[in-house]
Amino acid sequence: MQQTLVLRELVQGYKVLHKERIPKDAKAILYDVFTYSCMNCLRSWGFLEKLHEAYRNYGLELVIIHPFEWNFERDERNVKRALKELNIHVPVILDPQRKLIKKLNVNFWPSQILVKDGEVVYRHIGEGGYKQLELVIRKNIGNFQYGEKSIFPSEPKYSKIPAVYCGKRKNKKVFCNDGLPKEFGVLHASGACRQADECLISRGPDSCIFLKTKGNKVNVVAQTIGKKNSLLLARWNKGCRQRKVLLRVSNPKLYHLLNAPAKNGTLALSAIRGKTAIYSFVFE
Repeated sequence: MQQTLVLRELVQGYKVLHKERIPKDAKAILYDVFTYSCMNCLRSWGFLEKLHEAYRNYGLELVIIHPFEWNFERDERNVKRALKELNIHVPVILDPQRKLIKKLNVNFWPSQILVKDGEVVYRHIGEGGYKQLELVIRKNIGNFQYGEKSIFPSEPKYSKIPAVYCGKRKNKKVFCNDGLPKEFGVLHASGACRQADECLISRGPDSCIFLKTKGNKVNVVAQTIGKKNSLLLARWNKGCRQRKVLLRVSNPKLYHLLNAPAKNGTLALSAIRGKTAIYSFVFE
């Protein structure tokens, strides 16, 4: 089929994980531009999995294109480890130089591209739009019983709180030793913290990162620096409400840090053992 040829052209010259699962008779292929430490991508992936499960018997196939948000996501070993932890088994096209997504004119992710008979029939950038995507899928796959109920009768809800990035590359200014943060998105640091291109490096218990939080869940993209795991202490406060959590950090990925008892508060994060790179904070 023409669609199979298009897929072969896309993967030519690129490493493909789970290549044996590339379909030979797909009626439509949904490409998902996805990076494994991106909270938006991970949330979106759950909805795309539901679509794939519902419509794969009608000829829909799902393929991930994996560029990189952070340099550690260019390492194939990290990607393989993350896919195993996330229980993702669809074909994954590795794009460590972002050449493929440039050809596809994709600059942001998650992004979805639906292809049928060699033609792009639908594009979407960012989270959301799952109900519309399902309608387009139903329209473009054959032999579908239209009497069957939609899996998305209404648009699913998801968190729209922006991430807080820590590195110079994101033009993030970090205030040092000047009190607690007074607004969301502003990072304050004390002690032995150093800002690098992609991250803030926290070097021991005398260093601390402070920020205002939103939502009830706080996540962090982090990795230990060195061979041994590092240990983070998170202290969340709002008035008389407090919470302390210890987080062991090893491989680079997104970690769930804590569930906050209220939607807004102040977070203090220290590396009480080892050296830790903190890339971003994500809230839900």
